[in-house]
Amino acid sequence: MEQHYKDKFLRNTAFSIGGHLWRIVFGLITTPIIISYIGIERFGIWAMIGLLAGYFGLADFGMGSAFVRFITNHHANDELEKINTIASTAVFFFVSTALCLMAVTVLILNPLIHFLGIGKSLESEAAFVFLFGLATLFMNNIFSIFYSIQIGLQRMDITNKVSIAMTVPSLAGTLLVLKLGYGLRGLIVNHFAMTVIFVAVNMLIARRLLPSLRVRPTLFRFGALKELITFGLKIQIGNLSEFVTFQIDKMLIGHFLNLNLVGQFQIGTQVAAKARQIPSMLAFAVMPAAAELDARGDKGKLDRMYISGSKFLSLITAPLMGFLFIFAGVIVTAWINDRELVMASLAIRMLAPALMFYSIAVVATSVAVGIGQPGIVTRAGLSYIILNIILSIILIMRFGYPGTLAATTIPMWLYCAMLWIKLHRHLDVSSTRFFFDVLLKPASASFIAGAILFFPSKSIGLFSMFNTRLHNIAILTGGAALFFLLYILLIRRMNFLDKYERNILSEKLGLPDWTVNLLLGK
Repeated sequence: MEQHYKDKFLRNTAFSIGGHLWRIVFGLITTPIIISYIGIERFGIWAMIGLLAGYFGLADFGMGSAFVRFITNHHANDELEKINTIASTAVFFFVSTALCLMAVTVLILNPLIHFLGIGKSLESEAAFVFLFGLATLFMNNIFSIFYSIQIGLQRMDITNKVSIAMTVPSLAGTLLVLKLGYGLRGLIVNHFAMTVIFVAVNMLIARRLLPSLRVRPTLFRFGALKELITFGLKIQIGNLSEFVTFQIDKMLIGHFLNLNLVGQFQIGTQVAAKARQIPSMLAFAVMPAAAELDARGDKGKLDRMYISGSKFLSLITAPLMGFLFIFAGVIVTAWINDRELVMASLAIRMLAPALMFYSIAVVATSVAVGIGQPGIVTRAGLSYIILNIILSIILIMRFGYPGTLAATTIPMWLYCAMLWIKLHRHLDVSSTRFFFDVLLKPASASFIAGAILFFPSKSIGLFSMFNTRLHNIAILTGGAALFFLLYILLIRRMNFLDKYERNILSEKLGLPDWTVNLLLGK
């Protein structure tokens, strides 16, 4: 049973990594293409879709994560009829909320466009894009249960195969509508069409995995809805912290500053968010695994998974965020080929240090939800939201764009500290030992490696020496090789991973012992 559990967990993690990496590459490819066709101002409107999707996405009451936990528990206990009740209740609840929210959207759309500072020449495009974007979001919400069933049954291999396959027609559609001159309207219609296909595929897969699955109005239960909402709302407040990080700031920048800075903020945060996804994907399989271990009452394996998962995440996250901080300007220029996007580089530099710890905390969030303690995430998330909103309004009026970034990063530190302290009390894990064993060594190695490269490069003006994309790609490639080599040399001397964690790398991931020793020391 233990062998089966490990193999399943590592399989899901491996497919999650592959799927996320592919989507990151897809985003890196499409963003400069879109900007080259529609310009930075229209790209700012495209970024605003995420803002509206974030706001209206709150209407799911955090039930997405609740679905996964309940489905995992019911399936482990062979309670298949309860899964049917959850699925039916979710679908028909989301249908009713979607209809209400679309009606509200029509009423507030014009005042919203004016509030966001969108000029008259772009009003009609923005209205079309916002309406189609929200229709896409509501469709995703209504049928999200079919995707959650795959996650709850811990079949991330299937979800990621589908996700990777969908990028091919999505990219083809994006190129087609841009080439034909349809601009923003074409982009959002293409996105809507891809969502329809994605939903249909997920419905078919869910029925294949769970032949007993039935979604019927007669299976709707108010008791099940109350249970889902009660559990989901606690998660939602925690999810709001990430929404606040990258969405409310766009609204404030658009209202108090201008669309150009919204576009630059989107570019900078997109780079930081994509880099954060690389390590965070390691934690994607943690929540359903934690729910299964909690259902079986196996606290020893749960604690071991939490500590080891956090260490693996820390090992990868620290150098990635350190690299972003050093080479932020070069990354933006090499990607977008525009040296004027200095505010995008500033966003990356200010976000990177805080995102390092925020990314590692994903394991803690997943475990807390998996073991049925979403209140831990709720309290930390609520503190984050309140502090971020207050600081954002004050600092953007006082310091402009840099003030917004400061107001984003400061609450991240508080969120991580509160989350870890509360969870560690529940798990009976020492927060002091967690800091020294999990966080300090990789962070120190990344800081030292960065300092060795940053100050000499800055003093000779290396980062501003070249203007072409090709030159900046060359600097980025060479800098990455030197930085990660220094990081590996430093981490090797720290004996960061224990014997159990090294065995996972060598036995389960197939890495030879000499490779593990070379990378991490003996």
